[in-house]
Amino acid sequence: MKRNSRPHAFAIAIIFTILAAPLSLAPLRATIATSLDSFTECEPPQSIYYPLLGSGTFVSEAYAGSQTDQSTGVMRMAFRYRNDATAQGTWWDGDGNTANTDRQRSEVKGLGANQRNKETFEYSTTWRCNPDLVTTGSFFHFFQLKSIDGSNDGRDTPLVAVGIVATGTAAVSYSSGKNSKHTVVREFPYTPGTWQTITLRVTTSGSDQTTGAVRVSVDGDAFTGTSDISLYRDQTFVYQPRWGIYRGISSTAADTALGDAYIEHLYPTANRYSENSAPRIVSFRPKAAVAGSILSIYGIGLNKSAVITINGVTAPVVPAGNTTGFYIMVPDNVTGGPVVVRTDSGIFVAQEQFTLNTTTPAPIVTDVSPLDAKTNDTITITGTNLTDATAIIGGVIAQSRTIPKDSTLTVTVPAEATSGTIVVSTPGGTVTATQTLNLSPIITDVSPTSAKTSHPITITGVNLTGASVTIGGVKANVANNSNTTIRVTLPYNAISGPIVVTTPNGSVTAAQTFTLIPTPSVNRISPAFAQIGDTITLHGTNLGSVTTVTIGGVDAPVIFNDGTTIKTTVPAGAAHSNIDIKDYDGAHVFCPSSIVIITDEPSITIEPHTALVTLAGTPGVSGTDNGPASNALFAAPNGLVTDRAGNLYIADTGNHVIRRLAPDGQVTTLAGTPGLSGATDGPAANALFNFPRGLAISPDNTTLYVADPGNLTARAINLTTNQVITIASIELYPYGLATDPAGNLYISDLLGPPASRSIPLTS
Repeated sequence: MKRNSRPHAFAIAIIFTILAAPLSLAPLRATIATSLDSFTECEPPQSIYYPLLGSGTFVSEAYAGSQTDQSTGVMRMAFRYRNDATAQGTWWDGDGNTANTDRQRSEVKGLGANQRNKETFEYSTTWRCNPDLVTTGSFFHFFQLKSIDGSNDGRDTPLVAVGIVATGTAAVSYSSGKNSKHTVVREFPYTPGTWQTITLRVTTSGSDQTTGAVRVSVDGDAFTGTSDISLYRDQTFVYQPRWGIYRGISSTAADTALGDAYIEHLYPTANRYSENSAPRIVSFRPKAAVAGSILSIYGIGLNKSAVITINGVTAPVVPAGNTTGFYIMVPDNVTGGPVVVRTDSGIFVAQEQFTLNTTTPAPIVTDVSPLDAKTNDTITITGTNLTDATAIIGGVIAQSRTIPKDSTLTVTVPAEATSGTIVVSTPGGTVTATQTLNLSPIITDVSPTSAKTSHPITITGVNLTGASVTIGGVKANVANNSNTTIRVTLPYNAISGPIVVTTPNGSVTAAQTFTLIPTPSVNRISPAFAQIGDTITLHGTNLGSVTTVTIGGVDAPVIFNDGTTIKTTVPAGAAHSNIDIKDYDGAHVFCPSSIVIITDEPSITIEPHTALVTLAGTPGVSGTDNGPASNALFAAPNGLVTDRAGNLYIADTGNHVIRRLAPDGQVTTLAGTPGLSGATDGPAANALFNFPRGLAISPDNTTLYVADPGNLTARAINLTTNQVITIASIELYPYGLATDPAGNLYISDLLGPPASRSIPLTS
């Protein structure tokens, strides 16, 4: 039976335009059914079947009551099923205008554009069945996505179906290709006679491809399902949605007790889907409530940019927690009116208007159990007037596990809850429970339990939001934090000891104890001059974990390692004298000096008139002393650069600081703390470096740039404000720096590609 929807569509467009006039922007239309006229085709039963009388053929009978519009947006598809032995015997409505005697069908078809291969569509409906529905022993679909040219070779089987599998249980399933067998994607509970919103996100694949997906959301919860599947019909590529009721029956004793049945659909939708889809409100509940109550908004494209108004008044958004639903609070100064959503992608006006409720009694909470529940646990809230209730725990919506009844509400404690405060909202008002959940942090694992400084540590558990962490009493640097995970890095002054996590709800000590692995360090190499094949010795501390040494880019054999000295030989083919050292996990061990490889050809010529002088420090003596240049002490100084005022800046690598030799001969510490390594930015006196090396100065002489290889970064010191910042991360080993008049900073990456990197000085 065909229906012409053009006049109806025109009328709806006029209504929307009038509603939107005060907004100054035309609202976007979604493909939403508001009545039976919205669909391309309706297929009600057109005959009844008498299996116990006559020859078993269909008998035509007019029946105008199979498909009816109940109210705005509500469409009912009904069946008759009788077991009347005194009159006509067992009989039932047939399968549309077909000759199938083992099934009943009353469906509507087509809503907007049909889906094709390699497209993603979103289908949704708010549905319910009659309260006394009795299921059959066969299939019972209330939504199908089918090929428009279905035949008996497998193409007639629904590509995707949603149906009742047992009283109180429904399921979403799919089949593919010529396969008529369905695979269940998700089962979920339902309550007969109660509205429930189902949203499907379906991606079809190409023939013999596995790019399809079926994802399901029930009452706005998180989409779950399956992906990377074949989802197509052989020899076809156009699929049409169907809503209604389609069930298999028989003349067995069980099915003769079925009785009448109906399915109602509220505002079914069918739309192409993308991440930037225009917003659409499919429905909202409750339709009437007092100020301060929570409304559940079901729709499409309700992203973080969504702003919802009620009669022009912006409604506060309530965090959704572990559900993808969208929730708002009824504003205090609203009296009812149109519900409008605005996002970056457009505006949409809901089909129904919100009404201010003045008759429903406020909720009362008498008990919450258990109070020691953890996040993701289920709790039961007991009281009165809890019908249509929504719970908010720690400021986050808690997902309902059952349909709220007048006296009980069962919910899941949201993972994002930051406290145990429980608020219950109904159409009649909002109440805060006197009971509070104990959401103290819990640690379930720490990995690894031993590491070196600057290494990341992952702590897992629950109730970890807003955490700080100490290890051995030393505060660790929190890099990432969620309710179930904390990722920290060990500070430069880390020590072994207990791991303690503190949140706003309490503290907990991990069962695991952390052990610090000392960081290896090389402080001297001897001899300073060597030839190919000569033995050299690396002196330092904690060298037992060193496994690899390269000289001039060539692997050098480790012939001795007692933890404080490593002996190796200069390998043939060493292209330069730089030494790279790695420990067991591949981390670079900083080596503050190198050797000079002697060859047959001289590399340096000193003219007789050239004189070398010591500007600062004492040869062979290391230390951190400042003061007159002749008394100052350094430890493995490396990078040098001067400014126009005559200051000489020195990267005091072994002391982890930057020093300055002024024109008056005084040596001072410009930035860093002698003997302490780290990656701290901020005031120069508090900043920390990790074996600083190369130096460069900006053309205007206001900024000193520092290669900080121990931290794999480039740093900048503002010489006017004495502030230190990190300006770049380097992949392997930042070594030397240089600037040019054009405003570029060049960074040589010693262990990376042969070319230098450059960044603008303004970075």
